Amino acid sequence: MPWFIGLDFVQNYHSITEEEEKLIDLLAKMLGQLFFRVNSEEELAKSRVLLENLFRNSGSLVYIKDLQGRYQEVNPKWTATTGLSPQDVYQKTDAELFPEEIAAQFMYYDTRVRTHAETLEVEEILEQENSKDTRYFISIKFPLYDGVQTMIGTGASPQKSPTENG
Repeated sequence: MPWFIGLDFVQNYHSITEEEEKLIDLLAKMLGQLFFRVNSEEELAKSRVLLENLFRNSGSLVYIKDLQGRYQEVNPKWTATTGLSPQDVYQKTDAELFPEEIAAQFMYYDTRVRTHAETLEVEEILEQENSKDTRYFISIKFPLYDGVQTMIGTGASPQKSPTENG
């Protein structure tokens, strides 16, 4: 059966040298850091799951674009509204997905967010070539940053505009 000899027991039968004391101190610090890291990784995993659930289950349209304006992620509400699947839009720009006039408005506001590093609230129109429906949205567009405050893209959460009919 495995067992552990406590430091008090060892001190009763052996005088701890300065080197051994430093080694014990180092091991204690390493164990503390390991415990902290495991705990941090568990908390990070929980946070990721919560954010993923929020993204996937939000009643709002949500998308994420990189700095070149290419779609990286779209949520199910976005795909249901646009009729485009995540595979259809991944790494594509608005110009590749929407009529010229519609794409131009999306890209204009995204460029403003990237250029000025500011959050914008704007009304946008979504009109698709294969549909006669015109949809109006109030979009909250914002910069996305990595852990060191470097902008890595833009995100948005459009809401149905009160000016939309129906």
